[in-house]
Amino acid sequence: MREPVREPDRRIGADQVRAAGAAAAVLLWRSGPARLAGLLVMTAAAATAPIATAWLTKLVLDRLVGRTGAVGGLAAALAFAGLAVAALPVVVHYVRAQIGRAASAVATDRLFAALGRQVGLRTFEDPAYQDRLRLAQESCGRVPEIVDGVGGTLSGTLSLAGFLGSLLVLSPAMTGVVLAAAIPALLAELLLARRRAAVEWRVERFARREFFYSQLLTGVAAATEIRLFGIGAFLRARLMDERRSANDAQRRMDQRELWTMGGLTALSAAVAGAGLWWAITSAASGSLSAGDVSMFVAAVAGVRVGDRQRPGPAAVVRALRRRGPRGTRSAERIRCRGAGVAPGARAA
Repeated sequence: MREPVREPDRRIGADQVRAAGAAAAVLLWRSGPARLAGLLVMTAAAATAPIATAWLTKLVLDRLVGRTGAVGGLAAALAFAGLAVAALPVVVHYVRAQIGRAASAVATDRLFAALGRQVGLRTFEDPAYQDRLRLAQESCGRVPEIVDGVGGTLSGTLSLAGFLGSLLVLSPAMTGVVLAAAIPALLAELLLARRRAAVEWRVERFARREFFYSQLLTGVAAATEIRLFGIGAFLRARLMDERRSANDAQRRMDQRELWTMGGLTALSAAVAGAGLWWAITSAASGSLSAGDVSMFVAAVAGVRVGDRQRPGPAAVVRALRRRGPRGTRSAERIRCRGAGVAPGARAA
């Protein structure tokens, strides 16, 4: 078994993040300014709809419990807000998909236009360049997922600000406690996203070599030589070495993410439970109303960070985990050099 090649940990710096964000913003704007502006408006509406629902629910409950004032108008407004909560995310998802596909087409066209302007074949024979080119191709195909992640981040930020304001109205002290538990989870998710990107850079060479060996084992051109020299088992062993190396790197990243986010999420849930106990006991003593309790529950749920089902700051990076082999090498010599094998090599 070959010794694993150790590479420096490639972290993404703040300057790179800003440059990538600016390039992505320009790309989205060029793909359709009108649709992008409409998406921003609908994202803001979708983010504020749950906040409006929580406030309307509070007002309805307070009037029902205290029997003060009519609730017909509030009930109609609550029904409309519920409709907005249910319908707007579907519309936003559709618009995001359209923008993502348009931006993906623009990115693919620009990538291959830049590729066509290169002179000579020297860069194409560089395995590191092939890794970057492969990631660029995959990134062009995953622009819709990136758009979804950016839109989810924007929506989550607006919802977070609105629910924090609502929680601040009820209790400034409890707002500070909940926020203190949520901030470490957010920072940890951002740091894990950077580490995930570095892992993807490291495992790309494993994926390239695995694809090379799979092409040799399944292709027609090398079928005769493989059976003539009996090197099928050797190539299969090399292929599985690359797969195991990639799996080991990703498993270590998954374990780091599990322990970090699992612990911080448990802390956030414990703080939310303590806050709920405070809200209920305060309502029992008359300090808070029934509507205040419902508002507190909705606000704490909106402030909590680390929900893996919602698109967030790390969604763009997590999308890179699901990838398949793309592209081929145009010459056997380049493929063998990139995989670290000489053409015509036999099993030892």
